[in-house]
Amino acid sequence: MKAINLDVDDFACRYLVLDEIWIALAESMLIDMYQPLWNVCLEGFGNHDPGKGRYQQQKSPWDCIHEGREWADKLRPNNLSKEEILEKVSAFMLKHYGF
Repeated sequence: MKAINLDVDDFACRYLVLDEIWIALAESMLIDMYQPLWNVCLEGFGNHDPGKGRYQQQKSPWDCIHEGREWADKLRPNNLSKEEILEKVSAFMLKHYGF
């Protein structure tokens, strides 16, 4: 099952090709510079199935908003409601992007 509230046309991707030794530094600098929503406010975009015996973790904010990863349904509920997470996202968008 996949998230039904995402549209592939809303996504873009650019690549930075560099030697492996510089990857962590480049990623850290880009996150610090651009403050992407999914790295700063809505964690969980890149998560993978934690595996058997590790489902005591909370469901990520990303998975609360964009449901569809079957393994995420096995996790404990997030402390915040979907509405509270969306309020955080709205406040972040207003502060960082002006809308």
